[in-house]
Amino acid sequence: MTINKKTFAAAVRKREAGAPTPIILRDTQVEGLALAVNKRSEAWRFQYKPRGTRPDGKRYPTRTLTLGNHAELTLEEARAAAVAAKAAVRGGADPVEDQRRETAQRVAERQAQMTCRELMDPFMADFAERRSKARKGRKLDEAYVGSIRRGAEHVLSALGVMDLTPDCITIKPLRALFRNRAGTNWNIRYLAIKRFLDYAVAEEMIDGNIALMVERPATGAARARVLGAEELHTLWQEAENLDPVRRDFLRFMICVPCRISEGLALTWDQMDADLTEWTQPDTTTKNGVEHRFALPPQAREILERRREVNPKGPVFPNRSGRVFASQSNLNRIIHEGTRSVTDWTIHDLRRTFASLLGESGASFPESVVDAVLNHMQSGTRGGVLGVYQRAERRREQAAVMMAWGRLLASIIDPQAERETDVALGGWS
Repeated sequence: MTINKKTFAAAVRKREAGAPTPIILRDTQVEGLALAVNKRSEAWRFQYKPRGTRPDGKRYPTRTLTLGNHAELTLEEARAAAVAAKAAVRGGADPVEDQRRETAQRVAERQAQMTCRELMDPFMADFAERRSKARKGRKLDEAYVGSIRRGAEHVLSALGVMDLTPDCITIKPLRALFRNRAGTNWNIRYLAIKRFLDYAVAEEMIDGNIALMVERPATGAARARVLGAEELHTLWQEAENLDPVRRDFLRFMICVPCRISEGLALTWDQMDADLTEWTQPDTTTKNGVEHRFALPPQAREILERRREVNPKGPVFPNRSGRVFASQSNLNRIIHEGTRSVTDWTIHDLRRTFASLLGESGASFPESVVDAVLNHMQSGTRGGVLGVYQRAERRREQAAVMMAWGRLLASIIDPQAERETDVALGGWS
């Protein structure tokens, strides 16, 4: 099909009617020139075979050089470009390879001028695709990826280089920023800026990673905060100050000693029909291992209420119906509504669960409590013991959760009469 206004219009109509693309219109004057009518665009292209032979003695395969868009080049201009490309091939050149080199050079020049702010998105896209050794080669947890972004942005902003290129980051102010720092947040910031500069090195924007010459912040003392029974009672009551979703989420986290990211990732398909068992998929747990929780009555009541309001998607959605993107914002709002209890985090509720249960006189082996918490590196579940002891001890885990439910009931409402036992549901 030759190239003119009539054949071009006919090709466009065929495309709109659902014909397979590309529809090729070949020029009758310049051999190798064609107009490809693609699914969403129309492009001039020139096909040729490079002169000479490959190292194996065979001829080079046909190559296709894109000359430009049909809307930008007339037929005569496309013919002129094709004739020039044909002359270059006769002279021993390879226009496709030349075009690739020119494109690569333009990309490299553009990257060399990218600011740290502009580099952040491609860096995070690359980082998010990494695989976690702790999660058996699965993708990194979204919350962790988010913390890396916030850490890198904090450091770059503190250095005043967010709108400068990465080569403007120098060792002296970077060392000063991290000097005498300690704790989890500063360790995340250190790791974040190191990974950011690693990416800049890989993209050939800088020659070396100066973060490697900065002393890593001290780990700091492990957090040991445990909420007392009265504080837990106050948290439960003051949850009424929050909107319904955050109120129910906070109370659920008091009832079930999961990690905050796991609670936020909870969806209805992870629950059994009667809401007595929560099966966490290995994609949401910290260690990449599927885990099950037997749910105490208080948790089931919360879930029944949530299911009436929001029977699809995340159990605890944000206003858009999706998973909360910012844990820090969620924490801030929860703490603003529960001001009577100070110096606590949602993660402290896991420690509080184990501590208050132990102080209540309940005689459960530590290995079973560790199993409920889904700890893999503890003294009872790690090392050689963890290799050989693979029993889930589901019934014992359920007994722990039911005992916690009874203890929690006495904390929430100390005056109420208690049943002497609670059925184990499907875990018996």
